[in-house]
Amino acid sequence: MNTILNSNYQVGFGMKRPLKSPEVIQRKAKQAYQHLSPYILQNKYGSTPYIEKLVKSLTEFRHNLEVSENPLKMLIEHLKNGKKIGNSGEETILATVIGRINGQKNIYTGTIDGLDHAISFITRGRVENGQKIILNDKNTIIIDPQLGITDYANNYFQKLCNIIGGMPKKKTIFSVTPVHNYRLNKTQIAELRANYPELLIENYKATM
Repeated sequence: MNTILNSNYQVGFGMKRPLKSPEVIQRKAKQAYQHLSPYILQNKYGSTPYIEKLVKSLTEFRHNLEVSENPLKMLIEHLKNGKKIGNSGEETILATVIGRINGQKNIYTGTIDGLDHAISFITRGRVENGQKIILNDKNTIIIDPQLGITDYANNYFQKLCNIIGGMPKKKTIFSVTPVHNYRLNKTQIAELRANYPELLIENYKATM
């Protein structure tokens, strides 16, 4: 299932972003490494042989990522020096990594159930992979690099209903299934900080 952007909606323009630190993570994940998004290109130009080639390449990369011994390094290198192709999944994993290496411990990556769209989120308590959770309160912050939104869960999902075509605009309860929440120990964090200083955020203050 693919989400459809509302053509009248300008991503990232004029939005309220009430939380400074998570917003910086959002911008870092989107801008640190310039890359092509097959999803964005498909919404803009439709399906073309070139875009289909990008989709195939991204699918192959994701398969290799699943079996990689060092998936986070592989992802970063893919966006920085490799084929530089990524959709919301790659951007949100990167956002989660950026958060963790800067001291944000309770940040996770998840897919919105019923949508082909990934987000990062900061929430209270520990979350496990595959553990479906409801994000519909003010104790959760959503970070969405692809759509350019960082906001509390209730506000985020209201905006999402306006952005995604064919969704009920009064829907307020969404569930998210956490995925790709790689645990980083102190050594791994130190290595990522040393090898990718461009992902560091000066004076980052963890929230929640």
